Amino acid sequence: MKTSSILFSACVCLALAAETSFAQTVAVGTCRPRLTSYSTISAAVAAVTPGSTILVCPGAYPESPTITTPLTLQGLTSEAGVRTVYVQSISVQGTGPVNIRNVVVGQGLTSGGIIYSGSGGTVESVDVRSGGISALGLGVSHISSLTVVNSSVIGNVSANGTVEASSELNLTNNWISGGLDYGDAGGLVQGNTIVTTGIGIVLGDGAGPDVAPTINGNTIVGATYGITFGGGITGSGVTITNNHFISNGTGIAPSQYATETTTIEGNTFIQSSVAAIDFGNCNDGVTHNIKENTFVGAPVGIEGVDRFAVLVGNNFYNVTSPTSTCTGESAGSRK
Repeated sequence: MKTSSILFSACVCLALAAETSFAQTVAVGTCRPRLTSYSTISAAVAAVTPGSTILVCPGAYPESPTITTPLTLQGLTSEAGVRTVYVQSISVQGTGPVNIRNVVVGQGLTSGGIIYSGSGGTVESVDVRSGGISALGLGVSHISSLTVVNSSVIGNVSANGTVEASSELNLTNNWISGGLDYGDAGGLVQGNTIVTTGIGIVLGDGAGPDVAPTINGNTIVGATYGITFGGGITGSGVTITNNHFISNGTGIAPSQYATETTTIEGNTFIQSSVAAIDFGNCNDGVTHNIKENTFVGAPVGIEGVDRFAVLVGNNFYNVTSPTSTCTGESAGSRK
């Protein structure tokens, strides 16, 4: 029995080593004549072995490749560093990691968007000009980890489907014209600029157990609600720190059914047309830590303060009503 286990482990190691050793670097187009080349991205994706890198020459590719093998798809930029590889859309299905870099998705073509279905990887330095980015669980145990960094996205970025709390959607230093819908995923939302006339970030509205991402250092502009979330978020609750909310209807709107501690600290709210923070109805038994925030220009600074709220070191400028007590409750602890 012990000998069989050793042999099995050895076979697995050999298989993994073989897979890595046969990883290729190939080209799409004719700009890299020393590499094996293909005329389309789809042909290259179908031909390469797991772990390979596909370098795409500048040009427009009116196709929507489907990727089912772990690989890196990298557009080659111009000498000035401009992204000049255009593709209709990209679908990643049931594999990972799949890394996508330096491409433009959707502009001037018939479709758009990037979809990861039961998959993970990194989207880096990509312009998604229609269709957004979706991480779909599709009933699998997790979407692994999808990271979007240094990219621009027109459309929504979302994590949907039935996924477990181990799923992560990480967004760092992106420009997004649309909203973020986190469904049941956790992760990090940091350094992004979100411009929308809808909802900036939606947390905890999926079908499974919800784990709130960390939200830090973002700028949200023009939304009806900058951030909104409901019940079912487990663990340590929601932490929203050092963000800038500019010209939104309501900056942050937790649901009255939120069940975990909310920490809102070090944020700046400028020109909220309704309320900077609105807790809605009373949240009996749930602590809200609202600390060291700055409120500039709003009818109400903090709406729906109840006896469990802890307000420390907040500053209000040109705010008609700094705080408003929720119906039937006395105000919470204020310092």
